[in-house]
Amino acid sequence: MLRLPDLFRSLAAIFHTRRTLIVGGLALLVAFMIGLIGWLHGVYVEREHRHRHQAERELQSINQLQLRAVLSWRERSLRDARMLTDDELLAGAVGRWLSRGDVAAREQVRDRLRALKELGRYSEVLLLGPEGETLLMPQEGPGAYGSQTLPPREQGAMARALASADAVMGEPALTAGFAFPVAGVFAPLFDGDETLGAVWLVQDLRTGLLPAIEPWPTPSRTARSNIVWREADHVRYLNAPRDAASGMLQYRHAMEQSSLAAIQALSGVRGVFYGIDEQARPVMATASPVAETGWLLVSVVEVAEVFADVRRRELLALALPVSVALLAVGLPFVIALRRGWRRERALKLDLQSNLLWLESAQQAAGIGHFAIDPVIGTVHMSSLCQDIFGVRDDEITMAQWLSLIDAEDRGELKTVLARVRSGEDATRVQCRILPVDDRTALRWVEIWCRAFDQERPGDPRVIGIAQDITDRKAVEAELAGYRRRLEAQVRLDALTGLSNRRALDEAAAFQLAQAVRGGTPLALMMIDVDFFKNYNDLYGHLVGDKCLRSVASALAAHVGRAGEMVARYGGEEFAVLLPLQGDIEALALAERMCRAVKDLKIEHGASEVAPVVTVSVGVACLRTVQINVDRAREHGDADDASDWPLMHQLFVEADTALYQAKRLGRNRVVLHGYPTTRRYG
Repeated sequence: MLRLPDLFRSLAAIFHTRRTLIVGGLALLVAFMIGLIGWLHGVYVEREHRHRHQAERELQSINQLQLRAVLSWRERSLRDARMLTDDELLAGAVGRWLSRGDVAAREQVRDRLRALKELGRYSEVLLLGPEGETLLMPQEGPGAYGSQTLPPREQGAMARALASADAVMGEPALTAGFAFPVAGVFAPLFDGDETLGAVWLVQDLRTGLLPAIEPWPTPSRTARSNIVWREADHVRYLNAPRDAASGMLQYRHAMEQSSLAAIQALSGVRGVFYGIDEQARPVMATASPVAETGWLLVSVVEVAEVFADVRRRELLALALPVSVALLAVGLPFVIALRRGWRRERALKLDLQSNLLWLESAQQAAGIGHFAIDPVIGTVHMSSLCQDIFGVRDDEITMAQWLSLIDAEDRGELKTVLARVRSGEDATRVQCRILPVDDRTALRWVEIWCRAFDQERPGDPRVIGIAQDITDRKAVEAELAGYRRRLEAQVRLDALTGLSNRRALDEAAAFQLAQAVRGGTPLALMMIDVDFFKNYNDLYGHLVGDKCLRSVASALAAHVGRAGEMVARYGGEEFAVLLPLQGDIEALALAERMCRAVKDLKIEHGASEVAPVVTVSVGVACLRTVQINVDRAREHGDADDASDWPLMHQLFVEADTALYQAKRLGRNRVVLHGYPTTRRYG
């Protein structure tokens, strides 16, 4: 073994013979690094320039894609209006009604307006006189458009339509009589040379135009498109810019700030350009005019977002050649010093090196080792193993060690030790360690052990390692809980919090099998909110969603027994599954649910049966379904049970009863197979 002075002298001799090589190599390394840095800088600038062009092309492509969607929306509306202008039958019916008071002709016109409203998904369709007065609408009474004359802006659009004898689209506006922003198309009507008026097709911009420009097809945090136009000395926005608190058609910006992207676009700038957004953040922008309008579709994305990812990626990509170059240049120095490092390692004892390596590895992995001598009944533990088990002595008795293990796991650990001592291969076991005091918590430990000492085959010693896995167990428990919550969420309706159709189908199949096997009753209700489409048209979809949640809560409050379920079947339709309930009980519950919904007193100005929201209910029971299936089999209408699945028939009969309730006037309950009903209102 070398002494410390001899070691120093040996190292000095090694470095003295290579001093010239090291100095020359360092000079060469400096020159190489300067050249490498210059080259890498040029590469980085070129790649950043390429990414900029790619981002600009992507922004232009998305802008053009959204522009086509806007033009398609506009063309579809104008096409509907031109079809009305060219409809001679419609013009003739309007002429007969206005000139001769023909009631049949008026109803024919009303039916056409109602069909166009429902099939074309317009918020309102109105027949206007030459002066803009409302002559006819699809429905009368609550929920109809209340204004009798057009606002000045819409009056001008109608005048242009009558003058040109062609469809004209009005500007987006917040118009009295509607609770949401609208854009209307005017279809002029003529009976020969006589001007009859125009049909006004009104669209809700939230569900018509806004979906064409708001979704961004690629992941982006700041990208956004907007339709803007000039209005006097301001820029008018269709939808509010990002981080603005205004609603649709409520945001304006003065034309004073020339660097604003929207103002640059209105000034004639086209292609891709750079400016700022409404919050003075630098943006990349592009603009396209919407044909035959004064609108511009402006798409922007923040510059910081465009280049944040590319800079990080390029730096990581360039780090690889730099690392390779440094390795190549430094390799001669590594080779030159290799002998010195090897001699230094040879000065250390092999045993000391192995022990230090083992201790370091165990510390890094959080693993401690132990040895059990069953002859004298002792357990020797390393320092890390002592920390894991919460003891202060490096050697304790076997009984003391086992007492640290939770009683439920102690028997399994003894079994594992017995198998190992009998010659079985290494075995793992997970145990819980009891808290040492009130300040510590229950912990999990994984123990791996195997037999040792071949000279004692009858009673060998046992060696092993122990690792604290408390955190891993916590993560596993959290993941298991997350999976359970996720499985529950996929069976819930996001709007109402009720079970969804998938959960209903699963529960219905299970309960039906139980009912058939046990000969017990089973009932199913199908519930529909009366005139809910009219409700949405009058109050808007946001209020409609709130109404559905209230109805769902009222229905859910009436079930609670095991297996009972209220589910949203689709749209405004709900289903209630009632195990162990026959037709009498189900009918009574359905009546209570009808009353409960009506007692909510949710105003419904567009209902034809009541001034508040009501529901219609169809009820079917397994008993009647089974009778229908058996009767079909007796008459040879079904070959086997698969031709008449009970669950499908149960839903069909409940749905049939629901449609009978709606046909009889709604706001009532109908039990399938029984003609009598009861109305609530």
